[in-house]
Amino acid sequence: MAWVKAVADAIGQALARMAEFLDVVDLSFFLPGILTLAACALLLGPDVAAILDMLNDPPGFILAVVLCYAAGVTSAAGGRLVRSHLLKGGYVKHMESAARLHGISEMAAFKTYFEKPSELSQPGARALHTRMWAELRQDASLEPSMKFLRRFWVLAAICDGTAFSALVAIAGLASHCECCTQGTWSIPWQGVVAAAGGLLVLCAVCVREAKVLNDAQISELCATLAVRASKDTGTQTGTI
Repeated sequence: MAWVKAVADAIGQALARMAEFLDVVDLSFFLPGILTLAACALLLGPDVAAILDMLNDPPGFILAVVLCYAAGVTSAAGGRLVRSHLLKGGYVKHMESAARLHGISEMAAFKTYFEKPSELSQPGARALHTRMWAELRQDASLEPSMKFLRRFWVLAAICDGTAFSALVAIAGLASHCECCTQGTWSIPWQGVVAAAGGLLVLCAVCVREAKVLNDAQISELCATLAVRASKDTGTQTGTI
């Protein structure tokens, strides 16, 4: 019946718009956002109780949701910045290695990004990465690969955000160390040192895992474009 088809089409369009909205408003930011706000609560001490009371009202709850998302975005960006400083040069090296192993550097569309026969510059690596994503977006047949690659980005953002929240938590613990303050919220220095050590380990693990995920995404992106190129030329083999 025509009305059934019309209802199905309307539902399909609504779901597609919802998916587009969720693609922009990435829900993965809420996890690091909650962790970062919890870490910030350590800095506030007893004053956090008054803020928690605000959650009982709808406006306060909505504000908390917005703050969680904003804190998550900030945490992911901050964690990525920390990772880029701790692991300098790794991005360019992996990009060049993956591009050469999968034959991307030999493709006519990408040769211009390699300034020298044996070197890929930092701007060249960024530009090449952007170009490969643009190539992926323009091919509707690669939509399954696009969804698969997004998972790496989401997981890396969670790891970056968690690493940043661990650093914020360390600052919160240090602010309540008995060496610096006295009161009901003062924490023995031994406890601060032990907790800070655990949080530093968590931060290091998250930074490393974010790098692994980022490298895996680059490798998968290069492999995807290499497979498409082999299909375009009618071959089944490639440099992988």
